[in-house]
Formats: sequence, C-alpha cells, structure tokens
Amino acid sequence: MGDRSGLDADRKLHRSSSPAAADFRQLPHATASTEVYFRAAAAILSTPPDLSEPDISATLLKRHYGLEGSIAVLSSEVERTAEVSLQDGRRLILKTSTRREAIDSFRFQSGALAAIQNSAGFAAPALIRTSDGALMFEGEGISGYLQTRIEGLSLHKETRTSDLLLRIPT
Repeated sequence: MGDRSGLDADRKLHRSSSPAAADFRQLPHATASTEVYFRAAAAILSTPPDLSEPDISATLLKRHYGLEGSIAVLSSEVERTAEVSLQDGRRLILKTSTRREAIDSFRFQSGALAAIQNSAGFAAPALIRTSDGALMFEGEGISGYLQTRIEGLSLHKETRTSDLLLRIPT
C-alpha cells in the first residue's frame, strides 16, 4: 500500500501530515515573508507620484490613444493619476509613471481590468486599449494606461456615518 513511514513518524510525534499541518509548520517563515512583502509594498505606496515631472498627459493621450480632452491631475500614490474629460462628455483616468518599477504594476493593473471587462455583478472601470491595441504603453522613459472613470462621488468626499458602507453600491 505504499510507503507509510512518514505517516507513522508523524503519528509518533503527534503531528498531522495533512497539507494544512505542513502549512502550519511553515507559518513562522510565511509570516516573516508576509511582513517583508507588506513593508516593501507600503514603502512603494508611500512614494509620492511623479509631480516634479512636467505634465505631458495631453501629449501621451494624443500619441497613444488618439484622444484630446481637458486634464486634471488627481491625488494619487506612486503613479501620476489624471482625470481626462473628453468633448463627448466621457471621463477617463490616465495613469502614468516615469519609474521603472511601475511597469510591472501597470501590466498587472491593465491586465486585471482587461480580464474582468465583460464580467457582471460589480462595478469596475473598463480598460481603454491603445491605438495599436495594447493594454498599456511604455517607452521613452514613461509607461501608463487609460481606463474609464466610474461615475459617482469619491468615497473620501462622502460624509462619514455609521451606515456609509451600507450606502456604497457594489
């Protein structure tokens, strides 16, 4: 019936050989790894956006999407986030960064938006592909992507009440 020596040894030591038990035995390492990962992610998110760079959002919007509109830079973490208001009334969000580490983040974000594009049951922005059909653009020291803007009042502008989470549409 196969080798049972590992199972018998675990029984003698009152240990389980289940996958959950294996995860438990590795918990201190997993906790340390999670802590390191969290601290690294928090350090990246605490980095201010590229506000010192001249705003070339209009140029990028025209070059990569063939669109023109008024642009307002929004508050954001690492990347530069701008709201784009098009002549036809649509409002979009353009995310850009000059940091190399943003490329992987933008690949993930744009890929995730593309993956859920036709899903139902929740509100999510839609990804706008570049003029050549790519999920995002990168080159000349800058990367980014464009998405639709979900209409509504920003959460930070809502009056904080005990039922706030109940009033938020999903």
